[in-house]
Amino acid sequence: GVVSPAGRARGAKKAIKEMVGKLVSFRDAHPDGELVLSFIHIEDEAAADRIRSAIREEGIDFKDLGTGELGAVIGVHVGPGTHGFYALSDPHPEHGM
Repeated sequence: GVVSPAGRARGAKKAIKEMVGKLVSFRDAHPDGELVLSFIHIEDEAAADRIRSAIREEGIDFKDLGTGELGAVIGVHVGPGTHGFYALSDPHPEHGM
């Protein structure tokens, strides 16, 4: 696989705004499924919580699978303070995740 940045924003507020914008685009591209998110971080759980709050403030409805810390395989490429989320669109939420 390839590890690559989804964008280059300067500053935490701009980065979160960019992530929320990308999530809106993802949701709009997958309107028939339930939006499911899992938040991730490396040594900065509060940063993952800030992303979650920004998404909720934007009024985006999603199923929250919680927060996890990334491991060493990815961490060696990105370093402490990295944060973000995994997103998927579940077309059959009635089957459970």
